[in-house]
Amino acid sequence: MRRRLALTATVAATCLLATACGGITNTGDTATGPAGSVTTDGCTDPAAATKPITGAVKIGWTVPLSGPFQGVWTLINDGFGARMKAFNAAGGANGVTADFFTTDSKLDPEVSKAMGNEMVQKDGADIISTTGTAQVATMIDDAAAACVPFLAATSSSPIYHDTTKYPWATLYLPQTDLETKAVVKAIERQFPNGATVAVGKSPSETGSIYTDAFKKSAQGTNVKVVAEASVADPNAAATTLKASGADVLFGATSAQECLALTTAIGRVGWKPTIYYDTTCADTKLYAPAGAAADNAQVFKYEVLPALPQFAGTPAVKDYLAAAKTSGLKDPMSNWSVTGWSIGEVYADVLTRAAKSPEGLTRLSIMKAAQDQDFHPSTFISGIDYHAATGGVTGMQPFRWDAAAQQFALAGDPVIIN
Repeated sequence: MRRRLALTATVAATCLLATACGGITNTGDTATGPAGSVTTDGCTDPAAATKPITGAVKIGWTVPLSGPFQGVWTLINDGFGARMKAFNAAGGANGVTADFFTTDSKLDPEVSKAMGNEMVQKDGADIISTTGTAQVATMIDDAAAACVPFLAATSSSPIYHDTTKYPWATLYLPQTDLETKAVVKAIERQFPNGATVAVGKSPSETGSIYTDAFKKSAQGTNVKVVAEASVADPNAAATTLKASGADVLFGATSAQECLALTTAIGRVGWKPTIYYDTTCADTKLYAPAGAAADNAQVFKYEVLPALPQFAGTPAVKDYLAAAKTSGLKDPMSNWSVTGWSIGEVYADVLTRAAKSPEGLTRLSIMKAAQDQDFHPSTFISGIDYHAATGGVTGMQPFRWDAAAQQFALAGDPVIIN
């Protein structure tokens, strides 16, 4: 399945381009700095990496457009596509617009690998991306071999945050160890005398990475993991985790698995003192669970437009105005905000690359991406995007209020990077 979003420069939209805090250090075809070096060494076609991009920069994503994660990724795609429409309406990058298209990864690593190669070799994509650690693993080396920027992929794996090994890639999500350190700190604050934790674990590689990172972050603290269970069968997992008697439930889950786990603990009548999850901060993943989800704690770095604390801010007003002009169907969805925020990252990197001495090329895009350090307009105040040190620089805790059917602030931002 392939979907192309028409992104014309005739759409009148509010320009939300952010200004980078730092510059690009260039030495010939190599950029050095905190992110390491980006070169054309080993490229299958070095000339393609340094060829000026004119007309339109082709951006190809392979993400789940079918299956259980279709709804989430439709919203993220729509948010990103709307941000690119605003980018094009503002003149693009020195007149070069964004041509964005998606293919269906089915959340299958081998399908993702095939789609990634097709997007580069057949479609001529200048930038590609995907979601999920297993999918990143199958695509990242092929993208590097072709010297095609692999930008803002949605994985938290610390492996692929290593820019010395993967200089042709950046990840959008913060590293798992940074996220889990924030959760452990929050648990210590809630339970100064110590706490026991049960882990609901996704059967995917993402679940294993989050579980391992949480255990590592808890080492040397009085936070102890006493049980874990796969959420492949949410009801069985809920029964096992309840039997542990743990104070805290930690969800090492992704997207819609949160709703399944939360609903399941409600069915078995378990109410842990507190439930933390780092990946599932969307109303649609908690509202159907009713009272079982009450007071679940999540961490966010993007604004939640529906919350009164954000609704009146200039950033959210500008976002909603631009989103409306760009035709975004559901701008209040947190997933739409995520897509728009990733679009902020792309708009910033394309703008800075176009202003570099080389002009807009695949190589200059990758150089600019590795050196990115700025505040996306849809990020919470005080939290920035810093590619060289693992993506976002902090997170803010929120709690789900089942009666109000909305999130509420649960503390100040935790700066973790």
